[in-house]
Amino acid sequence: MADTQKSGGRWVTAIFLTSAALAAVWYLINIPYDISTKLFSSRTKTAETHPDQPASGPVGPQNQQTPQVQTQTGKAQPEPANAAADQQSARGSPGRYENTSIVRKEGKSQAAVLLWAEDSRDTPINLQSFLTDVVAHQGVQPIQTFFTPDFVRSGYASRLIAGDWRIARQLDLGNHIDYVLIGATKVTYLSDKDFEGLWTANLSLEIKCLNAVTINVCGARSLSVPGAGYSQKDALASATDHMKPQLESLVTAWLK
Repeated sequence: MADTQKSGGRWVTAIFLTSAALAAVWYLINIPYDISTKLFSSRTKTAETHPDQPASGPVGPQNQQTPQVQTQTGKAQPEPANAAADQQSARGSPGRYENTSIVRKEGKSQAAVLLWAEDSRDTPINLQSFLTDVVAHQGVQPIQTFFTPDFVRSGYASRLIAGDWRIARQLDLGNHIDYVLIGATKVTYLSDKDFEGLWTANLSLEIKCLNAVTINVCGARSLSVPGAGYSQKDALASATDHMKPQLESLVTAWLK
């Protein structure tokens, strides 16, 4: 009987020790997993809470931003690298791009009128003369000789019509004239195969009215009209005549 009790006690002790050993093994296996899981979860939450926070370490040149300026359209664009050079060139050459002898007059508005063509062979002389007459009918003195040929050749004319107001400021246009009517024309020709010798000219004009005193746009429009003739010259003249009524209506409204 005593032997049976001793044997039973050994079995109980063995079972207890085995259970303790299994519990220790489970603890050793699961505790590192819980710790690593909680640590990873903490890092993930930190990254989600601060998504813009950079990783540790010095900030490289790739994270540095280029200085920007605000344009008239409201979009930030890099400061032009040649802005200072342009200003020095324009102001350092008085009389090269404009007739500096012309000054604003009290009680009499003046408008510089300039039309040029991509191809000098298609320069719309008749259209510019017509535009000059329309300006005069509005009580504004038109000036066709204010801008020099270098104003067009240097690219200043294209930049001004594109809305680059630095040109107006650099040349102090507001001290010389009240308005600028500036336009660029383009002509394309097409020969009609069905009518031998007949040409069609498509005349397009991008024109703007600029208030040189207030530095503001008083009007802008793009026009395109066709014309026909038995030579390119006649076709262009026909297109010019077709454009005149539209041009007169626009300029009359702009200079009111």
